[in-house]
Amino acid sequence: MSIPLHHQQHGYTNSPSLPASCPPLTMENLVTALSYLSGSSLNSSNSHFSSSNDSTHSGKVKEAEFALLSWEQEDPNMYAHHLLSTFFSMEEEYAMAVRLGALLSLKASVARSWKDRGRGRAGARKMMTSEMKEYVRKCILSIVTNGGADVIMGEGEMKMTEKKWRFVQYLLEDKTLQKSASSLLSKIGRLDLPLSFHELIPTLVQYATTRTLPDRFPKLTEEERKEQLTMTLNYNASDALEMILSELCSKRLLVDKKYIAKISHESVGILVGEGWMMAMSYIGAYITASSTEVQPSSSPQRTLCVIKYALLLSKILSHLFHSALPTLLMEDGSTPSSAIVDQVYTAILEAVPALLRFLEERIGSNDKDVGRNAPVHDKEAIAGDLDTLLDVLGSLVVEVQHAHPLPCSRFVGPFLDMFYSNLMRAVSSQIAVNGQVSEVAPTALTAPECFLMCAMRFLANIVSCSHYMPDEEANEAIAAMRSETISSSGDRRVITSRGDTIIDRVAIQTIVQTVWFDFFTEDRLRQLADVSIKHFMILSAERLDEWEADPESFVITESQRNVDDDLAACAQNLYLSLVESKAGKPIIAPLVVTMLGDIGSQLNAAKIEAGEVTADAGNRNVLLWNSIYTAAGLSVNVLIECEGFEIDTWFEKTLVPCLASILQGRNKVNVLPVLRHRLVWLICCIAHCISDTKTALQVLVSIINNEPSSLNDVAVRLGAVEALTSILNVHYDLIDEFYHLLEIIISSLYRLVNDCTEINTRAQSLSCISLLLFHVVASGRKVDYATANAAVQPLPALWEVATDQNILLRRDVLSILSGVGLAVGRTQVGHLYPIVLPMINSSLDPSCQDRDVCLVEDVLALWLNLLRLATSYELHWESLFSRVKDILEQDLEHLKILMLITEGYILLGGASFLNAHYSTLQNILILVVGQTKPRGAAYTALVFEALLRTFPVEGGTLLLRGGIMRTMLSSCALNYQNNSACEPERVIVLYLTAIARSLLGNPALLDETLPITSTSNEGVTLSYGPRELIHMYIVMFKGIESNSNGALHKKLWLLLMLSLLPPTPSPTVYSTHLLQMMDQLLEICLSVLAHQPASSNPEPYDVGFDSEEETIETGKDAYRAMLDVEAKKDITNTADVQSAFQLKMAGLASTLGNDVYQHILSTVEPVILQQLERIVNQTA
Repeated sequence: MSIPLHHQQHGYTNSPSLPASCPPLTMENLVTALSYLSGSSLNSSNSHFSSSNDSTHSGKVKEAEFALLSWEQEDPNMYAHHLLSTFFSMEEEYAMAVRLGALLSLKASVARSWKDRGRGRAGARKMMTSEMKEYVRKCILSIVTNGGADVIMGEGEMKMTEKKWRFVQYLLEDKTLQKSASSLLSKIGRLDLPLSFHELIPTLVQYATTRTLPDRFPKLTEEERKEQLTMTLNYNASDALEMILSELCSKRLLVDKKYIAKISHESVGILVGEGWMMAMSYIGAYITASSTEVQPSSSPQRTLCVIKYALLLSKILSHLFHSALPTLLMEDGSTPSSAIVDQVYTAILEAVPALLRFLEERIGSNDKDVGRNAPVHDKEAIAGDLDTLLDVLGSLVVEVQHAHPLPCSRFVGPFLDMFYSNLMRAVSSQIAVNGQVSEVAPTALTAPECFLMCAMRFLANIVSCSHYMPDEEANEAIAAMRSETISSSGDRRVITSRGDTIIDRVAIQTIVQTVWFDFFTEDRLRQLADVSIKHFMILSAERLDEWEADPESFVITESQRNVDDDLAACAQNLYLSLVESKAGKPIIAPLVVTMLGDIGSQLNAAKIEAGEVTADAGNRNVLLWNSIYTAAGLSVNVLIECEGFEIDTWFEKTLVPCLASILQGRNKVNVLPVLRHRLVWLICCIAHCISDTKTALQVLVSIINNEPSSLNDVAVRLGAVEALTSILNVHYDLIDEFYHLLEIIISSLYRLVNDCTEINTRAQSLSCISLLLFHVVASGRKVDYATANAAVQPLPALWEVATDQNILLRRDVLSILSGVGLAVGRTQVGHLYPIVLPMINSSLDPSCQDRDVCLVEDVLALWLNLLRLATSYELHWESLFSRVKDILEQDLEHLKILMLITEGYILLGGASFLNAHYSTLQNILILVVGQTKPRGAAYTALVFEALLRTFPVEGGTLLLRGGIMRTMLSSCALNYQNNSACEPERVIVLYLTAIARSLLGNPALLDETLPITSTSNEGVTLSYGPRELIHMYIVMFKGIESNSNGALHKKLWLLLMLSLLPPTPSPTVYSTHLLQMMDQLLEICLSVLAHQPASSNPEPYDVGFDSEEETIETGKDAYRAMLDVEAKKDITNTADVQSAFQLKMAGLASTLGNDVYQHILSTVEPVILQQLERIVNQTA
C-alpha cells in the first residue's frame, strides 16, 4: 500500500482568507509553531514567527496556538495533511517533540473537524472530507502496525532504503510516539465505529498476534532482531487495540453493543490461541524455572516484553468478556467461543496460584532471586509487572462476574475455592473463630495486596449477588423468568437488568447450591468475618505513620478510600456483604455482638490509650478494638435488630466509660488517639438510634473545645465535628444542651478551621457553625452580642484567603452570615451591613478579579435575606442595587431571585428608592419583559405589583417612557390577533393587570401610544387600539383562574372598566367602546357581585415555588408583614366593586341623558338587569 504525501495530488491549495495576523500555512511555519509549543530548540530565521512583535516565549506560544487554530478552521484538510507530512518527514532537525506535537495537534483537530455535530446549521465549522479522513486513518494505522512503512514507501517502490528503514525502526520503537498514535487511533475508532473504518479491529488483531514481519520490511538475518521487532509489532498493535476497546465498550447504543459482540466472536479465538495462551505459557515456564535451580532460558528483556504483552491481551479479553460474555457463551455452532472462554478461565485458575507463590516468595525473602541471571533493576521490573498481571487477571474474573452473574455461574465454584483458600493462607496468624477477641497480634501479610483485594471483592460480589440468592422471592434471575421479558420462542432468553441472557432454572438451582450450601458454611462465614475484622481492617503501620505525620491528611485519605484501591475498604465491603446477607446475618451479627459484650477488654484498651495501663502487647489491643468498632459502626442497623443487643445500654455501660477513661487519663504524648477517634466516629454512626443524646453531645463539645487539653488532635476534633453534625441533623430538640455554650463552641470550631489547611475539612467546621445557628433560629431564640461577634469576627479574614481552589469556602461564610442575621433579629441585623454588603458587591461585580459564578446563587440568597430583615431603607443599600442590572446583562439564569430582590427594594425604599434608581429599575425591566419564559414573567409581575400598587402614576410613566408598556401592548396585540408568535395567555393576564393598574392611576397614559400595529400570520398589518384593549379585558375575564391571584386580577380589571365609564374627570378614549360592550360588562359585574361578598378583599399577588432556588424561607415572615402593610393601601382593598358599580350606574343616566341611557340598557339581557337590581337592593 502506498499513500501519496504530496498535497497537490489531493487538489489542495492554500486559502487566501486567513486572518491578517496569521502567517500562511507552510511546512516551515507549521514546524516552527509546533517547535514553540513543544519547547524544542528548532527555530527559523525566515519564519513569520521570528518577526513577531512579542519576542517572549509565552507570546510565541500564544501566537503559535492561534496560528494552528486558524489554519485548522480555514482548511482542516490542508492542515491535517501538513501535520502528517511533518510527522513522516525524515529531516533530521525535526525533533521527536515536533512529531509528537503534530500527532497531538491532529488528535485535537480530529475531535473538532471529524464529525459535523452542527447538523448542517449555518455557521458550522468546516469538516474534513471523506478522502482526507481515509488518508488519516491509513496513516495512523500504518504508524501503529508497521512504523509507517506503508506511508514512507513510495508508490511502486520495491526496496526500502537504509535511511527509510532506520526511520521506520525509530517510529516503531519510540514508545511516546506509539502511545500518542494509539490514542489518536482510539479517538478515530470511537468516532467511526461501527459505521466505518471496518478494517481497524481486524488489522490490529492480525498485527497483535503475528509471528512474521511485514513484507515491506527488509529481509533480516539476525533471528534475535527479527524476534524483537515482531514482539514490538505485537505490543504496539495490542496497546492500540486495548485503547480502542476501552473507548468502544463505554458506548451504550444497541448498534455499538452488537458490533462489540460481533468483533468478540471474530477475534477472541485468534487473540487467545495465537497470543494470550502463548504468553501465559511462557510466563508459567519462567515462574517454574525461577523457583528451581534451572536458569531461565530467555533474557530478562524478552521476559519483560512477554509479560507486558500478556498484560495488554488480558485487558483486551477483559473488555471483550465484560461487554459480550453472554454472546460468546451462546453457541451457534459456527465458532468455538464457549470453549475458548472456558480455556481462558481455566488458564487463569492455574496462573493465579502460580503467580501468588512466586510473588509470596519474594515478599517473604528480600534476597530471593527473581530470575537468577537477571540484574537487580530487571528483577524489580519483572516482579512489578507480574504483580500487575496478577491484579489484571484477578480483576478480569471479579468484574466480568459482577457484570454477568448468570453466564459466569459455571466458573464461580472453582474461583470461590481458589480465592478463599489463598486469602486464608495469606493470614499468617492463628484465627479465633469462637467469637472471643483474639489477643494475637496481626502480622505482616504474605500475599500481594492486589490479590487480597480481588479475593475479597469477588467474595463480596458473590455474597451480595441477587442472582444467587437462595430465597426465590429475592432471586433476580427467578423473578426475570416470571416476567414478561422472557422470550416466547422457547430459548429461555430473557432481558435482565444486566442485559440479555439465557436463564435456566436448573442452572440457577445449581449455583445457589454451590454458593450457599456447599461453600458458605457457618464456619466459613465466621472465618471470613473474623479475618476481615481482625486482620484486614487493622490500621497498618503505614497508615499510622500517615496519621502521625499529618492528622488532617489522614482524615481526608480515610474518607476517600474505596474498594478499587484499598485493602481495608475491601475488607469492610466484604464484612458488610456478609453481615447484611440473609444467611450471614444470624451468624455474624451475634459474633460482633459477643465481641462488643467483652466490656473488660474494651475498658482495658481504653486505659492503655489513656496511659493508665502498660500492656505487654503494646497497642495491638487498641488497634484490634479500633477494627471491631469500625465493623460495629458499619453494621449498626443490623446489630440493633440482633436479639440481646441494646444499643442504649451498650452506649451507657461501655462506650461512654471508655471515652471518659481516655479523656481523663494521663494520655502519653507519643500515643496516637486511635480509640478516641474511633469512638467519636462511632457516635456519628449511632446518632440516629441512641436515646441519650445529651451525654453524647456533652462529650463531643468537650472534645471540640479540647477539654481537657490533651491528645485531641485534628483527626479527633474533625471526627467530633462530624458526629455533632450528625446528631444535629437527626435531633432537633437539643438547643438547651448547647445554647449556653454556643460562643465557646463557635470559637473552638474557628480554631479548628485555622488548624486545618484543606478546603474539605475547613468547610466541615464552618458548616457545623451554620447548623448551630440555624438550630437557634428554629427554636425561636436569639444570640447575644458576644456570640454573634464570635461567629462573625473571623469571617472577613476567611473571605479574603478563600480564593482560587478554596473559593467554595466563601459559600460557608455566606451561610454563617445568613444564620447570624436571622439569629440576631431585625433590630440588630444592621450591624452586619459593613461586613456583608461589600462581600455581596464584590461577588457580583463583573469586573472583580476573584468573582466566581458558583457563588452567585448563595450571594443573592443572602442579599434577599438581609433585605427582608431590614427595618428601614438606609444608604448601605443604595450602591448595591445596580448589581441586579449587571447580572441580568450577562444572562437571565437568576431572574427569579433578582425579581424578588427588586420587589424587596421597592417595598423597603418606596419613594426614596424610586427617586434614586428610577433609570436603573427601568433598564432592568427592559432587560426582562418579553425576554423570559412564563415562569420568569410571573416573577417580573411581582415587581409590577410592588411598583404600581403604591405608585400607579409614576410607575406607569416609567413603563411607558422605557418602552416596556409598548412591549406589553405588542404582546397583547399578537395574542388578540391569534398570532403564532404570541406569548401564552397566563403572561398576557399579567401584562393586562399591570396596564390596568397604570390606567387606574392615569387613564390618559396610553392615549398617544394606541393604536399600535402588528402583522398577522398571513402578513396583513393589523391595528390594536383602545377598542381592542377593552374587548380583550372583557373576553379574557372569564378565563382567569379561580385562585387568589385570579381574584386580584378580576377585581382590578373590573375596577378599571368601571372607572372608564362616564362620568369621568376628563373624557377618555375608552368610554365609547365600553358603552358599546355594556351587555358584556354588566354580565361580568353580575358574575363578580353574585359570587364575591361586598367586603371581601383579595390577597396580594404571590408566586408559588417550583424550585429550590425559589423556596427562600429566610425572612419570609418579615416579607409577608411588609406585603400586608402595602396591601391595606392597595386600591383592591380601599375600593368596593359594588359601590363603584352603583355610583357609575347612577351617574351614567345623568351624563348621557335618559334616552341614550335606556338605549344602552336595552342591549343588555333583562334577566341580568333584574339580578343586578336584586343584589344591589339586598345589600342596600
